[in-house]
Amino acid sequence: TTMSKVILPHAVEIHTLENEADKLLYKLTAALFKTNDAIHIIKYKEIYELLEFATDSCEDVANVLQDIVRKHG
Repeated sequence: TTMSKVILPHAVEIHTLENEADKLLYKLTAALFKTNDAIHIIKYKEIYELLEFATDSCEDVANVLQDIVRKHG
């Protein structure tokens, strides 16, 4: 349907971007712990976790949209 043609490609892109964000989080967190600067680690770890929460939330929205399209498509 028209709705699925509009929404589903965006949902797929959101999933792809969230997976890339996860990989980046792991990479940045590993690099962060190599600094041995406790204040820097605490500050940036919290920022990274908030960004991870934001990308996860976007993926949750994409999942809901996909479910709606599948049920009412």
